[in-house]
Amino acid sequence: MTLETLARDGTAARLARTASKEAVLFIPSAQGLNGFVDDKLHELAAAGFTALAWDPFHSVPDLPADQRSKHTDTVQQDPLVQKEHLRWLDFLQKDCGAERIGVLGFCMGGRMALTLASADARVRSEEHTSELQSLAYLVCRLLLEKK
Repeated sequence: MTLETLARDGTAARLARTASKEAVLFIPSAQGLNGFVDDKLHELAAAGFTALAWDPFHSVPDLPADQRSKHTDTVQQDPLVQKEHLRWLDFLQKDCGAERIGVLGFCMGGRMALTLASADARVRSEEHTSELQSLAYLVCRLLLEKK
């Protein structure tokens, strides 16, 4: 599957689109989009989910890796970036036809996923900090559990 790179409304993301009515908003760690994130998008798509990863560094694409933590600690405050996350939730619903949405985050993204889930009833959330559980199993469990 080819990943799509998207840019809209002053934000960016990477998308693994499927025909599924279930989707996952993936919020990465302070490392941003990378091979690990791409692998997880492919894994989620193979499990039957449309998966979209938000790009935390879309506004500063040339920011050196060793400066990313400082940027996420000072510039990317949760209430500010949550507006971007909400735009991508809208995109998943309106443009991808998602009827159920899970949010998954790693490290910094885990915190953001939890705050997003507490702010928007459309999502279910899980902070994932290790590879001990299957990512696809974890997301399936979150999306399919009854509220």
